Amino acid sequence: MPWPDFPTLRAFEEHMELKCRQDPGWCLFIILNKEGLTKEDEANPDKISKVLLGNLAYSNSSTALSSLEIGFIVILPPYQRTHVSSHAIGLLMNCTRHAKRRRAWS
Repeated sequence: MPWPDFPTLRAFEEHMELKCRQDPGWCLFIILNKEGLTKEDEANPDKISKVLLGNLAYSNSSTALSSLEIGFIVILPPYQRTHVSSHAIGLLMNCTRHAKRRRAWS
């Protein structure tokens, strides 16, 4: 699934608003390493950006078809080829184990 290059944070936010937040078939998750993160830090964007590992999403979900896809997987370069993606994808698959008949990732 091709994604455009975003020249600004605002352009990214606008795209995500239209693509993910307004589409009930999408649910975006971010992957964080919360080790050492306090409750107060969770509301601080500067602190969050330092513990961000990547993101992934449920996409194209359909109640009528009892199906969904795991997609839009982005793992930041320092965490690629580590346990991060396998664990995050595993958690999302486990959450849907009993809810849907068909799971896929794109």
